[in-house]
Amino acid sequence: CPFLTLPNNLIGRIFSDLLIKDRLRARVNKRLAYVEKSSNYKVESLLISNEGDFFDIEYVPHSDDNYFRFMRNSDASRFLRRISRNTLIGHLDIK
Repeated sequence: CPFLTLPNNLIGRIFSDLLIKDRLRARVNKRLAYVEKSSNYKVESLLISNEGDFFDIEYVPHSDDNYFRFMRNSDASRFLRRISRNTLIGHLDIK
């Protein structure tokens, strides 16, 4: 695969243009997982809300692709821990 011949810093820059969902899905081998984990990313705004039995997370720009719904708080917590390791969040809103 030609993509894997690129240097890690260039792959990290490409990852920075991906949506969070796609970036996390792109960790298909140890090297790409390492690059994703060691690169830094920025999210303009993150909204966290708890509605009934669901835990919702949405980030800017708002769209269906930037929306996560979790049935369990533990899944949402695991997701937030994962992205907070290397993602700068400009504005955080918790409802």
